[in-house]
Amino acid sequence: MSKIWDLSQYVEANPEDYEQRWRLAKKLYMASEYRLALEHLQVLRNNWIRKVNVRRYLAATYYRLERHDEAVNELRSAVEEWPDEVALREQLARVLEVAERNDEAIDAWKGVLARAPDHHVAARALAKLLMEREATAKQSPLEAQPIPADDAQLGVTCPRCGARNSEEFDRCWKCHAPFLAVGSVTSDVDSLVEEKAGLRIDPRAVNFLIGVALVALLLFGAYRTLQPMLLGSGEEEGERVIRTVHELLAGDLMRTRLIMALVLLVVGPASLWAALLFTGAQDISGFRVLGVGWILAALAYALSWLAIHQVWYAAVVPAVIALPLTAMCLWAGVVRVGLAWVIHGAVMLAVIAGTAAVLMGFGFVGEYPAISEFARNHDLASEPGRYPRGRVTTPSSLPVHWESTGSSWLDAKVGNRIGIALQVGAPSPGLTFELSDKESGTLAYEEVGGTAYDLVQDVILGRRYKIDLTGAEGAKVDVVFSGILEPRFGDQ
Repeated sequence: MSKIWDLSQYVEANPEDYEQRWRLAKKLYMASEYRLALEHLQVLRNNWIRKVNVRRYLAATYYRLERHDEAVNELRSAVEEWPDEVALREQLARVLEVAERNDEAIDAWKGVLARAPDHHVAARALAKLLMEREATAKQSPLEAQPIPADDAQLGVTCPRCGARNSEEFDRCWKCHAPFLAVGSVTSDVDSLVEEKAGLRIDPRAVNFLIGVALVALLLFGAYRTLQPMLLGSGEEEGERVIRTVHELLAGDLMRTRLIMALVLLVVGPASLWAALLFTGAQDISGFRVLGVGWILAALAYALSWLAIHQVWYAAVVPAVIALPLTAMCLWAGVVRVGLAWVIHGAVMLAVIAGTAAVLMGFGFVGEYPAISEFARNHDLASEPGRYPRGRVTTPSSLPVHWESTGSSWLDAKVGNRIGIALQVGAPSPGLTFELSDKESGTLAYEEVGGTAYDLVQDVILGRRYKIDLTGAEGAKVDVVFSGILEPRFGDQ
């Protein structure tokens, strides 16, 4: 298919090179890309020299798309220009027969016999139709089947399935097997493309892979959604100290992620469809657009569970993947594909930013660089959220305070909650712990009777606190702080 892509780019850059556009249209037809072939054949019909094979390919393409009335109109117009072209009349008769316009098909077959009396296919088809008209009830279903209509000339029998085909078509209408005969009107298609077209990917396999990818992404998203609820926390909510930004957002932004996913599932396919229409695409495959939109939405949701400093991948990775997927929906030149991709990407970025601002506040969007910088430095530490002060000897007094993360939005999410843990080497009778500040006085006072003591406390950013450890002289105590906020000691 790379040859088709290269030729498509060339035609996009040289729209008046109709010989190459004609080659491209035939390649697309052979690859079963009928909607894309139709666009180029319509251009050729309206702008190129009158060429009967262009009209036949155009009618055959309409037939493949099940647009039988348009195929009939095209063939009637061509017959008026080339009234002695028997192949056109035969193709017209077959399309009329498939469209169940039998009276018109009878007239068309008579026109074929008038110009080619020894045309045994026309004679057989005409006799069959006349018998159906006179005694339809006596016909067997097999006898009543119409002759395939889109390949309209006697002369080539498919070696694989035995179906009759027009000489000018290089592949069987029924099984799509390549013909080995030389000298056809598509001889300008090089042998390399012939070989690749014979090994083309089955669209059903592509659809299957799209389905598997979508299901896998949805299952992963469901797992990440349910994981926090399934695992839970071993601590009571009121006593819990969150130690990483990732842990904070994984728990608090569940609603935002779910709503964002639903928005993307709806807006993603819609914006892609609109972008394709804006670039002038016709006969857009709704299945492809819907599948691509949902895959990108599911991928963005799965990536949104990355750490906050990596969450930009949720926008960048789907945007990169969207480029080849957009090309799959719009097989055209690089300019049109790029334009559709840019329009779709811009709409999606605006929707993501707007939804995030509505659900999480404009502060999150505006302060994201500061939030990301703090999260990267904090969460990637060897022991994020754990700050050992070291061992102190009683009696001891420890000045401490906590500063802002650099983001008022993140400060509000953190809630200014910190943890303090004491580990005593050996039980020390009379050992006491006190946390105080000048404004409020004593905030916590406890006698440490064993070897461990834990405190969860809300603090005010920037306020100076003091920890006093008193009791038996010379007791060794390890002090460890925890939380997202990093403690500062002394005059730091």
